[in-house]
Amino acid sequence: MDDKNVKDRRLMEVLNIIKLPEFIALKKMLNSEMEEDNNVGIENIKNLELDPLYILLLVKQCNVHIRNKVLEKFDSYIFCDPKFTNFKKEVSRYWGNNTQVVNVSWENLYNTITSYYNDDENAKKIFNTMFTAEVQVAVKEVIDYSFLDTINIKVKW
Repeated sequence: MDDKNVKDRRLMEVLNIIKLPEFIALKKMLNSEMEEDNNVGIENIKNLELDPLYILLLVKQCNVHIRNKVLEKFDSYIFCDPKFTNFKKEVSRYWGNNTQVVNVSWENLYNTITSYYNDDENAKKIFNTMFTAEVQVAVKEVIDYSFLDTINIKVKW
């Protein structure tokens, strides 16, 4: 193995990066209807010691139950890092009690990647893939042009 490959592999190990195929497999586990698969997915997140950004990208497209379960399990791990404080917001309720919510919006993810992960091509690729897929589905739900084959989106990094 040449020096560049060794260096790239070490960098990936240090950053706890996950590649797109593994990310997709883990996302499928978390989105499964089987509770066992969900639990295995959550354990895999723990065992991989993923960077908090990747955990937030994973929960972005999970159902509310799994999203809350993952965020609760990794709350102190994710939000002890100042890079992710913008994801937690204090929301006032009408009856006087405030509550904290986690806002895993595309904007928050994009801003975090451009501010702190600008050299992480895997994070950008995962973001692009997920964002493009969501926009394509949203557009196709609104309009039905039979000649529309694909929608190409290029995120400005």
